[in-house]
Amino acid sequence: MYNPLNMAIEDPDRLKEKDQREWNKKARYCIRYEAEQATRDECLAEQQRSDLMSLNKCSYGRIKEQAERGFDMLTNGEVRQGPANLKATEYMQKPLNSWTRL
Repeated sequence: MYNPLNMAIEDPDRLKEKDQREWNKKARYCIRYEAEQATRDECLAEQQRSDLMSLNKCSYGRIKEQAERGFDMLTNGEVRQGPANLKATEYMQKPLNSWTRL
């Protein structure tokens, strides 16, 4: 391999194999680091998305009256404005009552 006393290479093939093994080891750690970083970025993006969704979530209690009433009190017509007309009401779930929770 390599003689450090006279600084001569005695077996270049073995030295090249050893250098290649060291390089492969470093490459494995780089790939592992990149994969872990990609996974971390995906997790952070998902967490940010869920936080944003929870902040934008509308409480059913906020629009309960308008949704159940079904008409505008001022004009006695169809509800055209306000939170009851939002698309968000389609996926809102009514809160469970005490009996159902038990």
